[in-house]
Amino acid sequence: MGWNLNELSSSAGAPVAAGNPAGYMFPAQGTQHVVYRGTDQHVHELWWDRNGWHHQDLTASAKAPPASFDPATYMANRQGTQHVIHAGPDGHVHELWWDESDWHHRDLSEATPRSPAIAGTPSAWMFDKQGTHHVAYRDREGRLQELWCDASGWHHEDLTTAAGNAPLCAGNPVGVAAEAAGTQHVLYRGQDHHIHELSWDASGWHHGDLTVIAGDAAPAAGDLATYLFAAQGTLHVAYRATDGYIHQLWRDGSGWHHQNLCALVGAPTAVDDPAGYLFGLQGTQHVLYRATDGLLHELWSDVNGWHHDVPGALGPLATGRPTGYSFEAQKTQHAFYRQEGGRVAELWWQPDGSGTGGSRPGAQGERSIALQWDPVVFDGGVPASGAATLSLAADGAWKFTGRFHNAGYSPTSVSLVWGVRGSKGTLLTFASSGALGGTLGSGSRDFSFELTGKSDDIKAAWDELGGGWNWQAQAGTTADFAKLWGDIKGAIGPVRAIAAIAGPRFE
Repeated sequence: MGWNLNELSSSAGAPVAAGNPAGYMFPAQGTQHVVYRGTDQHVHELWWDRNGWHHQDLTASAKAPPASFDPATYMANRQGTQHVIHAGPDGHVHELWWDESDWHHRDLSEATPRSPAIAGTPSAWMFDKQGTHHVAYRDREGRLQELWCDASGWHHEDLTTAAGNAPLCAGNPVGVAAEAAGTQHVLYRGQDHHIHELSWDASGWHHGDLTVIAGDAAPAAGDLATYLFAAQGTLHVAYRATDGYIHQLWRDGSGWHHQNLCALVGAPTAVDDPAGYLFGLQGTQHVLYRATDGLLHELWSDVNGWHHDVPGALGPLATGRPTGYSFEAQKTQHAFYRQEGGRVAELWWQPDGSGTGGSRPGAQGERSIALQWDPVVFDGGVPASGAATLSLAADGAWKFTGRFHNAGYSPTSVSLVWGVRGSKGTLLTFASSGALGGTLGSGSRDFSFELTGKSDDIKAAWDELGGGWNWQAQAGTTADFAKLWGDIKGAIGPVRAIAAIAGPRFE
């Protein structure tokens, strides 16, 4: 299993970010979406379909006012609509929403004339059980406000009052609906640095001081991340504490509990707030954060407990807070963050054997590119493995090598497709395949290849590669090049022209 890097801003030709990204999945369409506030104060979207990543200026598309803070997002799955909420320079809460006709704009503060001005980044969610939309935000006095929509339109409620004069808010809230329980939860850091919960059930809104309830948990130093683990019936809140570590408050049937996640796994302290999500397919929990080394770190939990990884070591240093989600249909996980300089990057995880990839910003004057994939292993428990390399040179010279071994009883095939994409969309492809014998039967259990040559296509594309490049490689135990090509095409980004250097030509 492994993490891979993709430079989204370069892949999609998008402007740099001035704030932290927010991301979500559109399951019905199988698309991925990342939105962020650009340096032009517009809300920009990077979205993915099987043809790669694309860019759209949502503020321009919806003819909406600029954004003053980072946006929040949510999906209305039953309605098939997407929603982006942000604060405008007028202090109003603005909604950008998508249906099949395009993106639209709505001023939610105008729809609820008595709602106070917003003073930060909102949180937004869908309560499918009741068919209602919800936006929670902090006003200029530190009170929590809610805008919510049912079939009759948008409404306003002061949650601080509704929950019995709950403590004032010091940061941005985060909200979630627990569909199975029929409850809603808004969590925030209070001015006392305690974590407070406003929970809603059929009897109304209630307040609880989770820091006290969980047994004098460590005080919070920033905004919170929350996610539900529906299969276990648990609610999780991850946060950066005043000691710099990432802590967790989590609730099960016996109440609220507290853990110092960094201390559990020996992970470094954080310099920004975390993001959290669940990977339901594997039943794992994931918390992402930027550490003191400037890299993106992951804390993840399975049946064996919590673990630590550093996916950010694949790319440039991070700045700000990440976002992340799982793509269950593709068995992948995705983390997005703003790099130093404002480019948005993606770290994506998939099982071993499905493929790998990487990218590099422009390096004019570079005379060669050397790539390595080691080890190459395969899905489905196939006991074959190997390694592959690819090198390109400015004069058009190339070398593509691979070596594989089958440790199993049954013979199998191995196929490999490698694509390198330049900054303007020119894709150079390399492919090879061969047979691996097994313990039973005849034929060598080893397969290797070494392909070399000189290509005018590489030479012609070299200036474009100097402007930046990314790559994807896929391997399989069949001779189905078309499937491997489809997986590469879906991940590598928009393709303008294809040059087949070794192996079949792909379209």
